Amino acid sequence: AARLLVAVSLLAVSFYPQLRPPSAWARSGSLAAYTLVNLVVLWSVIFHEADLPVFFIKNMGLTPFKVRLEWFITGLLVLSAWRYHRVARQSEDEALPWIFGAASVAALSEFFFTQYGISNDSLNFLGHLYKFVSYGLLYQAMFVVSVRRPYQRLAAKTQSLLKVNEALRTQSLALESTATPVVVSDLDGRVLLLNRASSEICTSSSSYFENKLLMFSAPFTPDPTVAESIRATVIAGN
Repeated sequence: AARLLVAVSLLAVSFYPQLRPPSAWARSGSLAAYTLVNLVVLWSVIFHEADLPVFFIKNMGLTPFKVRLEWFITGLLVLSAWRYHRVARQSEDEALPWIFGAASVAALSEFFFTQYGISNDSLNFLGHLYKFVSYGLLYQAMFVVSVRRPYQRLAAKTQSLLKVNEALRTQSLALESTATPVVVSDLDGRVLLLNRASSEICTSSSSYFENKLLMFSAPFTPDPTVAESIRATVIAGN
C-alpha cells in the first residue's frame, strides 16, 4: 500500500511539477488526507488482517494477485520516470533529475519484488535495497526544493542588491564631484537631497538643509515671484 501510494503520487506530481506554494488550508488538507489513509491501513492490518488478500504463501511463494499488483506499481513508476525525464530535459529545475532517478530506481526495486521466490532471498533483499536508494534520492530532491533553492534565491537577490548599491554609490559620487548644483525636493519644496556644489549656497550643514530648507525660499530662490513660478511649475508636473 505504501509503495502504491508513492507510485501514484510520483505520477500525479509529474503532470504538475511547478505549482504555487500551497496555502495553509491546502497543507492541512493534505496532511489530514494522508493521515486518514494511514489510519485506514493500520486499522485494516491490526483489526482485519484475516480479511486482507494473501500476498505470499509459505513454500509456494508469491500469489498471482501480489505479482500483478507489483507489476502494476512497476508500470506506474516506469511511466513516472519517463515523465520526469521529459520534464527535466525541458526545465532547469535541479530537483527534477533527482526525482527521475528516484522513480527509475524505485521501478527496478518493484521489478525485483515481482521475481523473488521466498521472502529472504537475494531478489527480495535487492528490492528493499533499491527502495532505500530511491527514497534517498527523493530526500535529496526535497533538500534541493526546501533548503538549497531558497538560499540560491536569497544569494541572487543579495547580488542584485549589491549591484544596485554600487550603481547608487557611483551616481552619488558623480553628483558630489560635479560643479553644478543639484537639489532634490518634494512637491512642497522640502529639500531631500543636495550635492556639495549646492550646499555651498548656504553655510548651514546638510542635516539643516534636509530638515529646514525650502526650495521655494531663500537662499535657493530669494525672489518670491520666481519662487511662486517654480512652485506652480512643480505642482503642474512640468
